[in-house]
Amino acid sequence: MNTELYVYLSSLQNKIFKLLPMREAYDYRHEENHVYDYVRNLGMACAGALSAHEKLKREASYLDVLNNLLIMGKEDMEYDMWRSMVLRSTRKISDLCKKYAPTEE
Repeated sequence: MNTELYVYLSSLQNKIFKLLPMREAYDYRHEENHVYDYVRNLGMACAGALSAHEKLKREASYLDVLNNLLIMGKEDMEYDMWRSMVLRSTRKISDLCKKYAPTEE
């Protein structure tokens, strides 16, 4: 059963999507909200999840998301690129959620 993995991925999807309003608030309203600390911590947590959920090591989509988070935490990129990476990552995690959704037995 994939319940734990599904719960993790669902939570991750929400955490990644949260990056959009955080970055907007940081850029446009100049609110100090630690968006870069948040994305770096999220990247580290995703890297750590590879140990807890061995299946993720074989999921190219998950590894792409991890790479995106690591890049976003290190580089100061234009908002349009940031938005694109967040939306693409959210979509990939959504697909993984569908793949690992618990089934009735």
